Parts: sequence; C-alpha cells; structure tokens
Amino acid sequence: MATDSAKTLNSVVYSRLRDLILSNELRPGQKLVDRELAEQLGVSRTPIREALGRLAMMGLVEARSRRGFYVCQYTSEQMSDLYAFRRILEVNAARLAAENAKRAHLRELDRILSELESLARNPDNRAKTVEVDLQIHDLIARASGNVSLHQATRQIMDRILCFGSLGVAILMLLIFVLDLVAGVPFGGGPFTTVDVIGVLASGIVAYLAFN
Repeated sequence: MATDSAKTLNSVVYSRLRDLILSNELRPGQKLVDRELAEQLGVSRTPIREALGRLAMMGLVEARSRRGFYVCQYTSEQMSDLYAFRRILEVNAARLAAENAKRAHLRELDRILSELESLARNPDNRAKTVEVDLQIHDLIARASGNVSLHQATRQIMDRILCFGSLGVAILMLLIFVLDLVAGVPFGGGPFTTVDVIGVLASGIVAYLAFN
C-alpha cells in the first residue's frame, strides 16, 4: 500500500505532467519517455509511470502497445465530437449558473477579469492563458450548483483545452452574464444591476481583446 508521502508525490507529478500537456510544452503526438520525464521533474521513474497511467485514463495520454506513451493527438472528427459535447455541457452550466450563482462567485469573476486585463497586454503568455481559461470554465461549472455537471466539465476541458482558445471561455462567461441580465430579479436577488453591467462590460472588452 502506498504511503501518504508517495501518494502526495504521485499527485504532484501527475499535476506537473498534466500542466505540461495543457500548456503544449508536451506537444500532441510527442512520445513520453519516463526516464527523460523523471530527469526533467527530478523524481524517480515510478511516479512518472503512475502519472502516465492516470493521464491515459483521462484521455490526455495514449498507451500504445510495445511503444510506450504518447500525448494524445485527436483527429478532426474526434475534436468535432468533443467540442459538440463541450458546448452542450457549458451552455447548460452557464444558464444554471445564472440561476444559482452566489455573490462570492461574482467576486471571483471580478478577480479573473482583472487577470484578463493584464493578460490582454501579453497574449503570448500561453501558460497563463491556459490557467485563466481553466478558471473561467471551472467557475461557471461550480456556480451551476450541479456537482455532476462540474465534474464532467472538468474532464472534457482537460481533454481539449490545449486545442482551445480563451475567446471560447470568455464567450461562455458572456452567456452566463447575459442570462443573469435576463433572468435575475434585481432588487430581490444577490446581484445589483451595477454588479452585472460591470461584469458584462469587462467581459465584452476581454472577448474583443482575444478575438
């Protein structure tokens, strides 16, 4: 049975490799050699192999018989299917979030939009773009109040984020805010008109900046 420290190391290595894939530092189709990755991360090969197995289960890595592990490289048809599924999940998440979001979610949204303003001045920062993209999708899915929808969104985002764009995430944010405008009874709900209009204006500016 793995010790707590071994479990912690395995989780750290898994997260590091996942981040390298999502930021495209490990490119689609690239062979993943456990010895090289162990040297790069400063760990033994055992947690690397454990992490690669988990990444294969998540659909980020492909295990090829007698050839080792490779970063997944999807066909255009597979990507089309994934994006269609993502659209179904996220449109519903945005609309549920408009009904169930709390004031804390809107404060978190303000923080993310502040990061977007900074990122717009340096759009080539791929790692930061990935981070903010994940924050937007995760926030809207959490604000939906549906745990299963949140989990499904996280899984699909891990599989396609490295092929996506920040503009798509901001578009989902706009759907969320526009539904707030249309459906929240201002005066009796947790948000004021000023709250929503401020976020909407910031979201439009961010969308235009990245498209």
